[in-house]
Amino acid sequence: MTLLSVRDLDMHFGGLRALSRVSFEVGRGSVVSLIGPNGAGKTTVFNCITGFYRATSGSIRLSQSRGDVELLELLGAPLTVADLFPPRHLFRRLAAKMFGGSHRIARAGVARTFQHIRLFRELTSLENLLVAQHRRFGRNILAGLVGSRGFLRAEGRAVALALEWLQRFELETEVDRPAGELSYGQQRRLEIARALCTDPILLCLDEPAAGLNDTETAAIARLIRELVDQHGVTVLLIEHDMRLVMEISDHIVVLDHGEVIARGSPAMVQHDPRVLAAYLGTEGEGVE
Repeated sequence: MTLLSVRDLDMHFGGLRALSRVSFEVGRGSVVSLIGPNGAGKTTVFNCITGFYRATSGSIRLSQSRGDVELLELLGAPLTVADLFPPRHLFRRLAAKMFGGSHRIARAGVARTFQHIRLFRELTSLENLLVAQHRRFGRNILAGLVGSRGFLRAEGRAVALALEWLQRFELETEVDRPAGELSYGQQRRLEIARALCTDPILLCLDEPAAGLNDTETAAIARLIRELVDQHGVTVLLIEHDMRLVMEISDHIVVLDHGEVIARGSPAMVQHDPRVLAAYLGTEGEGVE
């Protein structure tokens, strides 16, 4: 069953066409990897899916339990004079355009990490995971100030979830340690745990093995497969470590110069001449 469907995605930066009619699907409960040489457009695809960029054209549909949602529609749009007329339903249209944004993509169930770690370095590991759950606490400032029963119950549930993910990611001994004092590998795991605290149905991981040694990379690979196989999370992955990609991926999409040049199982992609020429070396070389 398809969870994410990307169709004919284009992204222009002025006269530069970064993506050209990119199409692929992400099956529910799978690991799908985007690979390609530097500048192929992988991060641009991620940024379009997660709402950091507004795609020039195309469709990005996410299948939720209550029905499909077009993610591009959640971003609103720049205001134009045409939006002022006719006045019927004017406020609703203006509100959608003014207040749409990437936070709505997150609410729809899409979470992401970044190639360069973006933790709150001065906050503890626990606090980083609590920040990700701010919606659980509601918007009543007074309830938080007086410590109402409802607020305290929500806070207790958020702390319990944070501690659960810290334990699963072997960070339970670092609960009160500032994130900036953790090792690089621990910070990588903490960032993924923080994303999971938003209860995503699609987790987008941007080079989670970047900067890790072989042991840490193997640990990240196991964690990703556990998230899919044991917790039902669907993962869309960008990664340059081909050993990791071939080991954990159910499906691979290959980009080159902003276009999809191949897609399929790891075995199919591994021996595709176009992939070998564009990314993995000359034809005849395999992926060890």
